[in-house]
Amino acid sequence: ANRIQKPLVPVPIRPPDATTFELPSTSGLGEQKPTASAALPPNCLITWRRPMCAVCGDTAHGKHYGALACNGCKGFFRRTVWTKRTYKCAFANDCVIDKDQRICCRSCRYAKCIRVGMYTRAVQGDLKECRKNGVI
Repeated sequence: ANRIQKPLVPVPIRPPDATTFELPSTSGLGEQKPTASAALPPNCLITWRRPMCAVCGDTAHGKHYGALACNGCKGFFRRTVWTKRTYKCAFANDCVIDKDQRICCRSCRYAKCIRVGMYTRAVQGDLKECRKNGVI
């Protein structure tokens, strides 16, 4: 048989731990559009980032009290609400609240918690106190 052989071309191999994703069709009219994984080169790796805390920008560990928050901001907000503390800013109430400076101003940190959507009503009372008062 007189077949023409194609030259061998090195093909990149997708690593077994590679993550791919597909996007749904945006038209909504039933026509299929190529998925994102089809458009990507076969050796492309997609990394997923964890969501960021809405208060300080650290890695969020879920939605707490109505906002994406790290464990530090979650605990700070809960303790502030439990103890009914009020804080006063030593500056102009516009302190930078980020991962490295979140402990510098409690007043601005608490204000930012409220601003990003944390609800004081979502903080449950102390478990022992709730049992004592018959709430649980």
